[in-house]
Amino acid sequence: RLIPEMLAGNHRMASRLLGVKLGQLRQGYAADLIRLKMPLSTPLRGDNVMGHILFGFSSDKVEDVWVAGVARMRDRKVLGVDERWIQGRARRASVRLWDKAVEERSKDR
Repeated sequence: RLIPEMLAGNHRMASRLLGVKLGQLRQGYAADLIRLKMPLSTPLRGDNVMGHILFGFSSDKVEDVWVAGVARMRDRKVLGVDERWIQGRARRASVRLWDKAVEERSKDR
C-alpha cells in the first residue's frame, strides 16, 4: 500500500521540475507510452497490480514505444534509426573499453 501512494504523486513532482503537464492522457499533456506483451500467470486485479508492475514488467516485454505521440518502436523494431550503424559503433567502442580495462588492470599488477 505504501508503494502505490509513493508513486501516485510522481507525475505532479515531475511536472513541476520539468515544466510540462504530465499525468493524463489528453491534449496538451506530454505522454510517452509503452505496450507490453506480458502473459499473466495470475489474474491482474486492483489488489495485485503493483506486484505485476514491480516484479513482472521488464524491457524484454516491450513491444511498442511512443514518445510524445510519435511511434519510436513497433513490434520490437526501432524506427527512424540505423540499427546496424549503432551496433557497429557500439562494438568498436566496446573493444576500446575492454582494451583500456585490460591496460589499467596490468598497471595494477
